[in-house]
Amino acid sequence: MELFTCPLCFQALTRINRSLKCARNHSYDLAREGYVNLLTAQHRRSKAPGDNPEMIAARGRFLDAGYYRPLAEALCAAVTTGGTAQALADLGCGEGYFTQLLSDRLPTVYGVDISRPAIRAATRRSKSVCYAVASTTRLPLIDQGFDAVTVVMAPFSADVARILKPGGRMYRVSAGPDHLNQLKQQIYAQARTHDRALEELAQFALTNSHRLTFEFTIYGSDLTDLIAMTPMRYTSARHQREQVSQLDHLVLTADFYLDIFELAVSP
Repeated sequence: MELFTCPLCFQALTRINRSLKCARNHSYDLAREGYVNLLTAQHRRSKAPGDNPEMIAARGRFLDAGYYRPLAEALCAAVTTGGTAQALADLGCGEGYFTQLLSDRLPTVYGVDISRPAIRAATRRSKSVCYAVASTTRLPLIDQGFDAVTVVMAPFSADVARILKPGGRMYRVSAGPDHLNQLKQQIYAQARTHDRALEELAQFALTNSHRLTFEFTIYGSDLTDLIAMTPMRYTSARHQREQVSQLDHLVLTADFYLDIFELAVSP
């Protein structure tokens, strides 16, 4: 069953050969890599929204080096505990590192990101995931089609409640206060800590929260990649970034919150 919907009329899409079509005959061709572009003009704030190819490549190299593998394992363990999740949507999936690992453990996984370069990279990682270039403001996914949603260091909207089944869960990863503090101290005169991302979410109840903190040693060019994949790329001076990139290694603290929300069941 196809779980994508038409971004224009919101009707279900059906795959016909290399295209997805709705009852109103809106049609979306599958790219050569296998993903579909469901980002309409009204949801596009620029010609190339989302992360650019350089950021995507940097994040892919960093993640493939295994620095955040403990986070990936914790996320996969949380999602698969109890064995109830069958269909999952990874929102703001980026280049698909976490999406791929989740797809190794679940039968149906969809990935959505507004960046076309990100989705292209994600599709190269895994052919078993259904990927779409799309906005997370109004997700092109069917109502109540998913048991679980993951949001890893990415934005999302209230529309996530619509695509979840009653009692479905959202697993959100956000930065903890000590995240990459040693790197920020190398770059900024005054390093700021991350604020706790725990706004109230309508229709959701926070059922569990885990804090995952671990240290890792990062070497050489991986430091450059780490800076390139974070907001530090835009909020620091070039000479500061160059000084850090010349370090042989740096011991860093990774600090994350994994919050689990459950969608309220309607009476």
